[in-house]
Amino acid sequence: MPTAPGAGATTIALLVSSLIARERRRPGLIISASPGPRSAADLLPYSASAAEMTAARAPRTVAQAIEALGNSPDGLLSCLRLPEGSDNPDALMRSWTRAQHDYLRFFDTAVTETGNAGALGPALLDLHRRHHSTILVSPAQRASMDRGRDLAARLLGEARGKRGALLHVVVATRPGYPLVPEPGAGESLVPFDHSLAGGGGSASAPGLLDPLTSRVIADVAATSISGCIAALSRRSRRALASERGLGGSDQLLPSIGKVSP
Repeated sequence: MPTAPGAGATTIALLVSSLIARERRRPGLIISASPGPRSAADLLPYSASAAEMTAARAPRTVAQAIEALGNSPDGLLSCLRLPEGSDNPDALMRSWTRAQHDYLRFFDTAVTETGNAGALGPALLDLHRRHHSTILVSPAQRASMDRGRDLAARLLGEARGKRGALLHVVVATRPGYPLVPEPGAGESLVPFDHSLAGGGGSASAPGLLDPLTSRVIADVAATSISGCIAALSRRSRRALASERGLGGSDQLLPSIGKVSP
């Protein structure tokens, strides 16, 4: 979620989703809910539009889902454009919920790309609660970084008890080291990368980035996946505890996992 225009959130969404899908070798989905004009759906030639999908055509298998949505040349990434953007938060959530119901179960991971977080209204907190990990993206400017930090603090306060990752990614959009505070806990600084600065119609693949940029993106992806594991592990432990009828004094050993993109 971008906290300001031109933050680089679409690029981050494309790189993270691509890296996760290719590392795990399992199909991933980008839900493009940004009003554009350079949204993920605009940049990916194989994207499909939810406005053209009918409930009667909802897929029942992974193969049907990929056939309906299309995918990247390597067969690992699909993109679904939602008809509503952040200018209509209620309609956005209805479209997102339908996409969740019809498609998400067929994909290993799903990344939702949105418009400006400040324009999402109540949909911002709703989307945060429905995702295992949330990434706020701010341009590397002091005022924008401070706004991103304030927004992250607000989400943490309003979604108490939610397990998963909340990351604040700060992107340098101009050459040189940005004059911003040092990244704190849960924050990452993406350096300016010439391969991402052009005005072309697509984002670079992770392997074409500068080494430092690649490491930062890999760290963001790993933290996101770790957040998913933490949230799912907690849900599994609760379900198991319910099945076994464990009391409040009983405990289950926590699941321990390691993700290394």
